[in-house]
Amino acid sequence: MPTTHSLILLANRNWFIEQIIVQGGAQMRRHEVANIPLNLLTYNSIRIPVRNLRVLYVIPNTEYLNWMSNHVPSGYEFFMKHSSLKSYNAPKVQEFLRRMSVRSQFYTTR
Repeated sequence: MPTTHSLILLANRNWFIEQIIVQGGAQMRRHEVANIPLNLLTYNSIRIPVRNLRVLYVIPNTEYLNWMSNHVPSGYEFFMKHSSLKSYNAPKVQEFLRRMSVRSQFYTTR
């Protein structure tokens, strides 16, 4: 895993103010979901530094076992079978996704 990396997300302002469907079928603007105040979106595009990198690769079922035996994941990479997406709300999948968070890297939080 790289000890330092610089990744800047360049996104269009219109993309951030677009309404999307969120959990439960409600609609919200992307900037609200991402907790970015609208006053920060004053230009046509916004540059956002990515400070925490976590990547989830969804591998086709037919290639998953071969992938596992031939790759050494970096600290920020996580993998799952494509068929596992069907059980997204299952407790085991949710536990796996929670382990991807930066908070899970700390034993205690206080």
